[in-house]
Amino acid sequence: MLSDWYRNIEESLDSFYAAHEALKREIKEGPAYVGEVYGTLQRMGYLRLEARALMLDVRNEILDRNKGTLNQEQYEGELRLLAKKPYDLYDVPIVCDAEVEQLGERIRSFSEKAESEEAGADDLALSILPELETCVRDSFYRMAGSGEIEKPDFSKVTEASDGEIHAEEFVLEAGSLLMECMRFSECLDFDRRILDLFACDNENAYFIMGDVGECLENLDRADECDRWFAMLSGKYPDDPNLAAAYGMILMRRGDFAKAKEVIEDALPETNPILMEYYLLYDRAAFLYEEIDEPEKARFYAELLEEIDGAFEEEGDMTEEDLLSEEEFLSEEEEYDRQEDPSEESSGETEYDEEEFSEILSALYDEDDD
Repeated sequence: MLSDWYRNIEESLDSFYAAHEALKREIKEGPAYVGEVYGTLQRMGYLRLEARALMLDVRNEILDRNKGTLNQEQYEGELRLLAKKPYDLYDVPIVCDAEVEQLGERIRSFSEKAESEEAGADDLALSILPELETCVRDSFYRMAGSGEIEKPDFSKVTEASDGEIHAEEFVLEAGSLLMECMRFSECLDFDRRILDLFACDNENAYFIMGDVGECLENLDRADECDRWFAMLSGKYPDDPNLAAAYGMILMRRGDFAKAKEVIEDALPETNPILMEYYLLYDRAAFLYEEIDEPEKARFYAELLEEIDGAFEEEGDMTEEDLLSEEEFLSEEEEYDRQEDPSEESSGETEYDEEEFSEILSALYDEDDD
């Protein structure tokens, strides 16, 4: 019967998860060789989730071979052999932790609530955060050869969980919702913890960094907001998205002179038709409209339309695409923009994890004072 089939599947999963919990206890409590192999596999490049999957496969094979008895001599020998020549991960079930699946379900529940604008979606996001922290550290971190912990970026978590945990979508949606609900203090804490949890080196990192500054501004902590963006600017000069975020904050504050300085310093020498610059061009168009420079405002509005058209027709253009296309440089001479392909951006900004951690720590220290 179908009900019996489902029951057998559930029992098998329960047994699998129980075996995984037993392995995690062995890693923490001994035998010592289990923890040694676990560390070795991480230094070989495996995430903690992947290392446990390989080890669990060995453990279960021995149990099956010995009718439920774990022969310690065989176990140690095969684990140490595994550390020298691990199996192909394609042959091993990777998502071997109920914690991962439960977190995935919680995130999907949040997305459904947020999409339907149900009350309590913001509270649910905050309750998911500590679960996300625990899961990411337990499963998606790894100990590098230097002995330091290597953090994953958002895409690595999604890839390694086989699409179970869409961390980036959750983080961006949750942060946006907290901002909309004017829960600035909670959003600030949320963003800080996310920046500490992940290696935020992808194109959406600026959203979170910008939100930190905006939260500080909305909490009437303008001086801290300015210091935050000053530190970021020192590490990532001319980053278009950070400049766009800070420029908008300054305009809302009424400081159009400083906003103009920040935005113009970040504008590229040429005007590449790339989505990377979309927000900066949008802020530039708004700025020039507000300070009554309509020709410049129109120039950047046309750039935005050009990017929209390129995105709709072909998707976001790469630098290689750009080099084969004629530059969109109308009114170029009036604004003294010399075409110089060597000055053109080569793509998204790369964020140095160690340097960024220093910036984040500095902000924490200011709060403690």
